Amino acid sequence: MLTPSNQYLQAVEEINDYVNQAKCRASVSVNSEIMKTNIFIGNVIIRNSEWGNKFVENLSKDMKMRFPSAKGYSVRNLKYMKKFAQIFTEDDVDEYGLGRITWSHHQILMSKVSNSPAV
Repeated sequence: MLTPSNQYLQAVEEINDYVNQAKCRASVSVNSEIMKTNIFIGNVIIRNSEWGNKFVENLSKDMKMRFPSAKGYSVRNLKYMKKFAQIFTEDDVDEYGLGRITWSHHQILMSKVSNSPAV
C-alpha cells in the first residue's frame, strides 16, 4: 500500500475531477437527446393536430403500451412536448445548451410562461 504523498493525492484528485466532469458531460448529452426527442414528438403532435385532443390521448396510451417501463408519455407531458416544439427546434438544443437543463425544469419554466404573446 502506498503512503499518501502530495503527488499521489494530486493524482487521485486529478482523476476524481476528470470522472466528475465526464459524468456531467454524459448527463448533458443524455438530456440533449431527451430534448431533441421531445421536440420530435411535439412536432408529430403539431402535424397531426387536426385529429384533436383524442390524438394525444390515444398516443399516450399507445406509447405507454409500447414502452411500459418508460415514464413521460402522459397526456400532460405530451402537451408539454407540443409546447416545447412550438418554442424550439432540434438545432436550438445544441445552440442554446438546452440539455443543460432537465426536462422537469423545462416543464416548470413552460408552466410559468403565458401562451399569449406580449403586447
